[in-house]
Amino acid sequence: MITGITGKYCCGKNTAAAELEKKGYYQIEVDKLGHAALDIRKDEIEKAFGKGVIDDNGKVSRAALGRIVFKNKSMKKKLEEIVHPLMVEMVKKQIEENRGKKILINAAILAQMGLHKLCDAVIWVKSPFFKSFEWALKRDNLPPGAVLDRMISQRKLSPNLIKKDVDTYIINNSGTLEELFAGVDKVLKIIDSRK
Repeated sequence: MITGITGKYCCGKNTAAAELEKKGYYQIEVDKLGHAALDIRKDEIEKAFGKGVIDDNGKVSRAALGRIVFKNKSMKKKLEEIVHPLMVEMVKKQIEENRGKKILINAAILAQMGLHKLCDAVIWVKSPFFKSFEWALKRDNLPPGAVLDRMISQRKLSPNLIKKDVDTYIINNSGTLEELFAGVDKVLKIIDSRK
């Protein structure tokens, strides 16, 4: 059983994913694979974006890269073309290595990467804009403008991109943690009943 979990920036999907992990799911964190992909594709990234995106330790600076790609659609596309194919291969490898387990693919851009097509079901976590904005300011310690850039870059993300291909369940994260976890339990019961 492969379940995807997705949602916009700072919607609470990582909190929901951690709860699913406690319930026995093996979590593939696509964001972390992205960090590894940046290191592996460092030379291509430096060539595409310049020396300014490489830090003093010779690693790709995610902060410097973020300042470029979250403001420029074509630059974002260029980065995705460099790292996404590798990330998809990494996800498939982890799925293969963990056959027989309940697998959770955690990715904000699950649909854009085509990863939803590997899933038996997808959970979409949504939260009100201002709640996500507030959480992002606290969690990521970014200036408000940078948070807005990230939120705007994901404005077209929608469960409609996914539900035509795979059963999709929406959890509304607008209340307490307990309510979020209750939403996770409710969706799991539905998914389990449809196996």
